[in-house]
Amino acid sequence: MVDWKEFGKIEGLIDIHEAKTLHSLVQHTSVDGVLLDLGTRHGYSAAIMAHAARLSGGKVITVDKEKSSLQDNLNLIKQLGIEGKIEFINDKIEDISWNLPIKGLFMDASHTYGDVKRDFTRFEPWVSSGGFIAIHDAVPLKLPANYMGVWKNLSNYFDSDGTNSGPEIVFNEFFNYDKFEALGKIQCMAYGVKK
Repeated sequence: MVDWKEFGKIEGLIDIHEAKTLHSLVQHTSVDGVLLDLGTRHGYSAAIMAHAARLSGGKVITVDKEKSSLQDNLNLIKQLGIEGKIEFINDKIEDISWNLPIKGLFMDASHTYGDVKRDFTRFEPWVSSGGFIAIHDAVPLKLPANYMGVWKNLSNYFDSDGTNSGPEIVFNEFFNYDKFEALGKIQCMAYGVKK
């Protein structure tokens, strides 16, 4: 049983419905494998994936160029029983070397089209058959003006016109039933399971 109130103690920008869907995707696809989280922030998505994979032997590798506050959440990570299940790489995504098969990929880093496409085309081939790819902010939502004002200040996450449509465009461009099954969307997150 998942105590979602405990997860609420970790600051995160995905909502409870997205969190439950991500948890379910991991439970159904992660058997002793690597889960890759692009864009760590506070570690909410990494904690969700690690919690879901804790019984199967899965491990989360989370990457962000910013210093993560994941370390600030170590006590809560212990309390959730996921200590040792998350490895943080503090580097630019494009600068890390990669040669591991991936059971699940969660993308929530830069939102520029070029960056999202680069990350997708680089890591999608490593996602095994039956593994999932989920992209946050791939479904546009009408947000209050003050909310978007905060994010527009983070110019490296948005295209030059101030939009963050990169995740949506990449999902529409690359996710199709030739390569994926069980395509879905919930709130701002879109996902697919590879054939």
